Amino acid sequence: VFGYKVVIANESPRIVQLVRRHLRIRTESGTVAEVNGVGVIGRQPVLTPNEKFSYTCMCPLTAPEGGKSGTVLGSVKGSYDFVTGNAGHKTFQARVHEFFHILP
Repeated sequence: VFGYKVVIANESPRIVQLVRRHLRIRTESGTVAEVNGVGVIGRQPVLTPNEKFSYTCMCPLTAPEGGKSGTVLGSVKGSYDFVTGNAGHKTFQARVHEFFHILP
């Protein structure tokens, strides 16, 4: 199991709320899992300008027997949906660039 920490920073001058996530987890063997849902870890955080929100996740990845340091076990990429404006009338996506789970 690999753990990772996500830090989301509101760098805009507006209040925003994270409402959905769309993540694609790919293992080194090519298996793909889609993670789509409301908010993250049961929350839909509201962020004021310059505020940050962080959370940790676990990813069930299996290391090959005798795996060497530096071996890529999988990757994650996707996006978060945010709303802003009165009653969340404006929606925008923040892209999650691909990052990798690597054996230490």
